[in-house]
Amino acid sequence: MRILLLILLYLPIIGLGQNVLGECNELIAEYSYSEFGDYPYIIFTDLDGNEWDFGQGYNDFGSFDFEGDNFDTNDMLVGKKFKIHWANKKVETYAEDGETVIEIEFPSVIKIELLEK
Repeated sequence: MRILLLILLYLPIIGLGQNVLGECNELIAEYSYSEFGDYPYIIFTDLDGNEWDFGQGYNDFGSFDFEGDNFDTNDMLVGKKFKIHWANKKVETYAEDGETVIEIEFPSVIKIELLEK
């Protein structure tokens, strides 16, 4: 009975994790740079040359450090290709007046994997 109860408790958690990846987008891109200007920027460049900024998203970068201490570029990762699973998530940020907090959607990394060359 205890085993059945444990299975019933953990099944929704496992299913939830799989569902999140099933609903996200996939992107192959190289890490370009990170910086903090008016907002944080974490820039990747896809195979078509388009830049993707994940700096303001709610990101799960796993063991990869793209943010550093002051959003400095991680030179060890520049030019490396990654498979990025991402989705738009609502995040809080400041409006143009710099004081009003608003909620808008930004691309956010759900999972990231280093691709071997």
